[in-house]
Amino acid sequence: MRNPHLLFVGLLSCMLLVPVVASADNTLSLEPLEISAGETKELTISLENDMDITLVQFDLKLPQGLSIPVNSRNRFRVAITDRTTLEDHSLNVNAIDGVYRILLASMTNTEIEGNNGALFKVTLAADDTFAGGTISIDKIELVSPNETAVHPASVSIDVLTSSAIHDVTTLPHPKGQSVYNLGGRKVSPTRQRGIIIVNGRKVSYSRINK
Repeated sequence: MRNPHLLFVGLLSCMLLVPVVASADNTLSLEPLEISAGETKELTISLENDMDITLVQFDLKLPQGLSIPVNSRNRFRVAITDRTTLEDHSLNVNAIDGVYRILLASMTNTEIEGNNGALFKVTLAADDTFAGGTISIDKIELVSPNETAVHPASVSIDVLTSSAIHDVTTLPHPKGQSVYNLGGRKVSPTRQRGIIIVNGRKVSYSRINK
């Protein structure tokens, strides 16, 4: 007969080798965003959950030139949607070393409504130096009423900016004129497609304009 102690040790060893993976059905996501230098836009953060959630916490990291402005009460402009209310949950936003830590928690164990949809609306302001980058959220923690916690994987999006192609016009073939690409390098117009610079103006050009 096998030694029951050795059998238990072997079973425990196998269990320790199994990784703990957060449920893919409990995740945060970022909606696509396009914002240019000098603009203010709203970023939507959604929650998809197959378990009841009472607490959500994560770190929001923004690229250089992008920030969350404050309101008249000197609070960061982060709002919650109708999946919950400030009567049921408290919302706290703190900036720590350039990272925004966002915490939504209920002292009464009130659950967030629904299983899918927008949960946060974050106002973002782009300064004059903003040239695009990546927004990410990590260190995510979702907690259920019975204090079961899951830690979904980090998520990120590339922020699109149209600042490089403002005031674009479409012109015929620029014969006899100096043509440059957006990097400032002189190019041949017959080999270019898209945005070029002609006489200091950004021009939408393709070979069909010959």
